[in-house]
Amino acid sequence: MKKMIAALTALMMVLVLVPAAAEDIGPDTETAKVFASRWASGNIRIDISSSDGIWEVVVDLGYGATVWNYTCVHDSDLNALVSVDSETNTKSVITLDDNRSENGSEIVDAEAKAVFTVDEKGHLVWKDQKEDAGAGMAFEKIGWYEDDFYCDDYTLSCTWDVEESTDGEIYSGYKVLLVLENDKGITEWYYPCSYNAETDSLVSLFGHKEFKPANSEEFEIIYEDGSATFTMDREGNVLWNDEKENAGNGLSFQRGNG
Repeated sequence: MKKMIAALTALMMVLVLVPAAAEDIGPDTETAKVFASRWASGNIRIDISSSDGIWEVVVDLGYGATVWNYTCVHDSDLNALVSVDSETNTKSVITLDDNRSENGSEIVDAEAKAVFTVDEKGHLVWKDQKEDAGAGMAFEKIGWYEDDFYCDDYTLSCTWDVEESTDGEIYSGYKVLLVLENDKGITEWYYPCSYNAETDSLVSLFGHKEFKPANSEEFEIIYEDGSATFTMDREGNVLWNDEKENAGNGLSFQRGNG
């Protein structure tokens, strides 16, 4: 379990942008709402949110590398987000200190241009019109779950992960870890989940629960056949529907620093 926690921690994003609500789409059509989400391809993230018909798109290569910012409008004929002339359309290179913490950035292109579309497989396509930086990439919709959330003595960590099997197949999904720590000891629930874009929810493939009493150094397995779904309310709080023992009843997890 310690290795699993370390892997989850290492994969968590350093920077998480809290989006505008999906309903805040202004005059755009229903077809435009598909864009409002976080999208992932490997370590690269694209965050897309909207307010009053103006779309803000942030492309982050990860690990403090390069970030593109675009201000876009929705073209209903193309069903695409198209960047418009704006001083906010920039490409920046992020500099890091010795501890790999961000300590500055430099704008290297003040006239970034791009078009974003969704293909027939539901993947976001980034068409960079300046240097074709998005060539060959397809971004999977992952919602806004990639973060740590808190409720009383509980911590809920959601991490997007991509793994390659021994036969070369690529699998992607969320790893969800819940930890309850109190005077009785430490309880952990672990759920590998798929993201359902239609319902904006996480659906577990299975569930694993362990408990370490306060006077013990060892975790004991409680069960390995758990099941759960995770949803997000209009305020961005995560709700845990534990289908094994209803442990999540009445809990609402808020994004934050604990």
